[in-house]
Amino acid sequence: MKKAKTKITVIILATIALTAFACSAFAETNYPSTDYGNATLITPKDNLIAKYNWLKSSDRDEIMGALSPTNRRTLILAPGRYVVDSTGLVLDTSYVDITTLTLSSPDSVRIYHDNPYANMRVIKQTAYDVRLSGFSVEACGESFEDNYALELKCSKDYTGCKISGATRTIRKTGIGTGGIQVEDVVCIPSGNNRGCYPIIEITDSDNIVVSGKLVSENNASLGIVSMHSCYRYLKFYSSYSIAVYGTSHFGGCWENCVSNWSSWISAANKMQYVKMYNCEGKLVCFGGETPGCYLDGFLFGCKGEEQSFGGCSNRGGDVNAELWFCEAGDGSYALGRTFSGKAYYCKGGAHCFAGFSGTKPYYYGTFSGYAEGCTATGNSFGGGNANCVNSGTLVNCRVTGMDDAMYCTGAKIRNSFIKTDGTNKHAIVLNDNNTEIHNSTLIANGSGNSIYAEDYKSVLALYCSMNADKSSNVINAVGDGTLEAGFCIISANIK
Repeated sequence: MKKAKTKITVIILATIALTAFACSAFAETNYPSTDYGNATLITPKDNLIAKYNWLKSSDRDEIMGALSPTNRRTLILAPGRYVVDSTGLVLDTSYVDITTLTLSSPDSVRIYHDNPYANMRVIKQTAYDVRLSGFSVEACGESFEDNYALELKCSKDYTGCKISGATRTIRKTGIGTGGIQVEDVVCIPSGNNRGCYPIIEITDSDNIVVSGKLVSENNASLGIVSMHSCYRYLKFYSSYSIAVYGTSHFGGCWENCVSNWSSWISAANKMQYVKMYNCEGKLVCFGGETPGCYLDGFLFGCKGEEQSFGGCSNRGGDVNAELWFCEAGDGSYALGRTFSGKAYYCKGGAHCFAGFSGTKPYYYGTFSGYAEGCTATGNSFGGGNANCVNSGTLVNCRVTGMDDAMYCTGAKIRNSFIKTDGTNKHAIVLNDNNTEIHNSTLIANGSGNSIYAEDYKSVLALYCSMNADKSSNVINAVGDGTLEAGFCIISANIK
């Protein structure tokens, strides 16, 4: 007589708490090994690999039914530690899942190998559709270039798990259509391991969704970043957390992620396909620290500290991105390089938006983009040195504390405030006859002029307020050629 066929639905939902653990003694609870319809409960006394191979076997079809997306089988792990041999646990059959009795406490179930000299995977998934939840994966021992705790191939659901002590913690390989969902993953070095680098290494351009916490105590947390992938609600504690080297381009969609310094960088390469929303980093982030980097894409509400968004200590990278409501400190937004993008309501410090580097070796910025509602201080927007150029457009922008003038070549300045604090320095210097300044306040210092030209230059100046007499070399393009003819006000009381 055949055994009555019953099914148990296993809901695979979990959240990971991120704490370190090491290869050590572990408390176990005695549960009997039991079959429940299409689910099998095992204990650490059982052979994990043998039980998995038994459950996936077609010999189970008569009782459990053929495997399919709607007829899955589940291996349930009781609390305790499960050791695998040098072959690792190979998940080679779709629709056979692994879960636990303690989804909210992944530390209570650990799958591990403790061979300190093994280049091996604890778990290697080669099947397309596998769901894993609620346990920890621990690769103890030395750091090895080929030592992964978990290698995935197009997993549809990977939640509620923890990773520890692998050189490269999760490796994603293979090509498929389903993508990977990775949520709340931690990598904490254990034993003699020197770190986790990176937590996730993506080796193709398949779709991936990563969310929750992604943590590494040191070194990078993400290696090659897929331009087709999306990363949400990640928190990185290490510096150089998201770094791309070699010939790879940085890309992907990033939402509500937080990182340490030197993150989201691509050394001497392009960040051309990136879309970022409400992400936050520290020093030298978002293409910072990398001379020659090219930042493109769309960034909204992102915040960095000094030398971010194509910034550096004296020379950053070109920026052609569209930025909205972004914030950064000194030396940001294409320091000493070219800013040809668009910035809306962004904030910067000194030497920003293609500003003059100010430190040797000197680099001179060119601002040829568009900025609206943006603020910065000294030597910004193509200002601070005669070799810098502003040929772009400023609308409702405010620039204060400049050491030297803003040098304009065909610039368009509207409804803006520009102030120079450098001793006897001008506010605006004309390099050609094509600059237009409308309804703006221009404040020079000492004997400097609000608008100045070395030789005769024409400017279209309308409804401006200035604190210093014009140079005799400046001709207004309206009326009788005087600045007053353009309804401009010149008064020492303007500040």
